[in-house]
This record gives sequence, structure tokens and C-alpha cells, in this order.
Amino acid sequence: MRSTRQQARFAGFLYLLIALSAPIGLMYVPGKLIVSGNATATADNLRASEGLLRIGIASELFHQVIAVFLVLALYRLFKPVNETLAKQLVILGALVSVPVMFINVLNNVAALILVSGADFLAGFEKPELDALAYSQAALTSPAPSQPWSCRSTPRWSRKLHCRSRSRKCRSSSGS
Repeated sequence: MRSTRQQARFAGFLYLLIALSAPIGLMYVPGKLIVSGNATATADNLRASEGLLRIGIASELFHQVIAVFLVLALYRLFKPVNETLAKQLVILGALVSVPVMFINVLNNVAALILVSGADFLAGFEKPELDALAYSQAALTSPAPSQPWSCRSTPRWSRKLHCRSRSRKCRSSSGS
């Protein structure tokens, strides 16, 4: 049996893996490929950088698999403290959020299929395919032009998000 310190270090190592791999698929790839409000440019970017989108998909899948192991490591770490709360951690951390993220990755796979030019898509015009690919790619991505800014957050959450920001941020949020 491992000591508590070894278990905590292992959990910290898994957090580090997530911190290194997640931004690639969640921020970098969408920021490079998605042009906010422009379906044609986004679809052209997806066609031109199919490999980058595949890297983003792989990054998202990888960090979610690591998240499963992280939740299990945290369960083993917190079980001696409070087993009920440790079980809730597993339920919310692995059984709810990870499948949702795996399903969200399907949106990127759908965008990849829509720009692939497959034969079964011949019944659609290019603007229709571009709009569908844009809607799929942008569905789960933050606003690529200003990721994590006050303008990219919904109006109802701006007060919470911008509270620690400057006055300029609050005044430019439009509320």
C-alpha cells in the first residue's frame, strides 16, 4: 500500500498531465481553426488543417482518460477522510463529466466528417456543409477571438467573471 504522500504526488502528476494536454484541445486548436461568425473561413481552416483538428481531438480524449485516473487517485486519497464524499467525487468527477466531454468530442469529429468531402455528403451544397461544420466545431469551444474574456462570457455570469477584472472590462461588457 502506498503512503498518503505518494498518493498525493501521483494525483499531482496526473493534474500536471491534464494541465499540459488540455489547453491544446480546448484553447489552442479552436483558437487557430474557428473564425468567430464566419462559417466559410472556419470550414476552410478545418479543411486546410485537418491534422491540427485531429491533434485537438486526441488531446481532449487523452486528458479525459487521465481525468478518470485522477478521480480514482483522488478517491483513494480521500477515502480514509470521508468515504461518502469520496464516492461523490467519483460520481461527479468521472461518471458525469467525463462522458459529457467524450460526447462533446463527437462535435469535432462531426465537423471533420462534414469538411472531408465524403461521397454521402454530395446532396449538400458547400455553404450548407460549411455552416454545419462551423456549428459543430464552435458548439463546445469558447469564443476564439477573445478566449476567457468578459465579452466571451454570458451576460448572466459577467458579474462573477469580471468582478476581479478592471473597470474597463466591466464597462466594455455591455451591461
